[in-house]
Parts: sequence; C-alpha cells; structure tokens
Amino acid sequence: MTVCPVDRVYWIGGPPDAGKTTIADLLGGWFDLAVYHQDRHEMEHLRRADLLRHLRHVAMRARVEDGTFHQSWVDHSPEELAREHRANWTERIDLVCEDLAALAADRPVIAEGPGFFPDVLQALNVPPNRAIWLIPTNAFKRASHTRRRKGEHLANTSDPDLAKRHHLARDLLFVAAYRQEVRAAHLPWIEITGTDDPTTVAHAVARHFGLERVSLGSAR
Repeated sequence: MTVCPVDRVYWIGGPPDAGKTTIADLLGGWFDLAVYHQDRHEMEHLRRADLLRHLRHVAMRARVEDGTFHQSWVDHSPEELAREHRANWTERIDLVCEDLAALAADRPVIAEGPGFFPDVLQALNVPPNRAIWLIPTNAFKRASHTRRRKGEHLANTSDPDLAKRHHLARDLLFVAAYRQEVRAAHLPWIEITGTDDPTTVAHAVARHFGLERVSLGSAR
C-alpha cells in the first residue's frame, strides 16, 4: 500500500451537500494548493479496484457493469446503503492515498471527500490541525439535496421516488454519524447552516489550517 503523504495534505471531510467542494476550490485558489475531490475519482477507482484489497468495490463494479447498481437504492434500506457505502469508501482509502502521492510534491494539497470519516483519517495518523469536518444541519442538507436535484440519476429503477427518498435518508444518516463522531472525538468541525457564505466558511477553515498566516492578503 502506498504511504499516504499526510504531511502535505489538508483534509476536509463531511457528508454530501456540506459545501466541501466549494471550500476546497476557494482555498486552492487563494493559497495555490493542489485540490483533490474524492468523488470525482469514483469511476477511476472502480477501474483500479483490486479483488484482494477492494472486495466491496469490485462487487460494485460488477453491479455497475451488469446494470443492477441503481436498483440497489430501491432494494436496500437507507441503513443498509449507509453501511455499505461507508465500508466501500473506507476500503479504498488506499486508492485515495495513491492519487495524492501521485500529485506533484512542489505544493500542499487540499483534499475533500464524503468518505473522510474521523476513524479513516485517524488510521492514517492525520493530526487534528490538518483536518476539519463540515457538517450541514438537516434543513440545509434537505434544501441542498432538492436544489441540486440529487437522486434524479435513479430514474431507471423500479421505483424512482423510493430510490430518491432512500438517497436522501442515507445522506441524513451520514450527517448524524459525522456529527456524533466528531463530537465524541473532540475534533474540529463547522456546522453549515446556510447563514454564512462560502467565503466566510473558507476563512474559518483557512484559519484552522494556519493558512491565513501564510498569505492573508491573497484570501480577500
């Protein structure tokens, strides 16, 4: 397994619809950081998945190839989906580390993703000052889910409405899990309510990482 370059990575975790992508992009632009979006590597990870290391991901690849993957959003409960998808993300953190190690080493990286749960980053020995979690309120999550038309890719299932409800319910389970776990471990996190604009949130994240001290003027 590739050694994760944790000494040059800043990590932003949290459930879907927390604004992680926007914040990472802002920080990347302000401070000349390489930006890594975990979910944009999903299909690439499917291709690279190895049976010995990524049994769940190989199984997912088979369901994608035979056209049954979307139907799983109907056939399984939100709780089952949350457990399976979390386990899948956790299983392939080594692929994320391979991606990060392949990036040029001449500048730090800001990495964001829905699979960066506290236990995952702790297993990589990521120090608390190098990670932060963005966690939306349920109201913000529901509004964002609707605004971004999440779940519409499940229209080809046997029950598209149920699939969409399961999609939202799974994400709300992730919201609850993240909130419980960061609180229990006394880890740094920001609640996303929609009151603060992305720039304000990005400044708070930058301060946590110590980036404001590097180039405050560039972050205006």
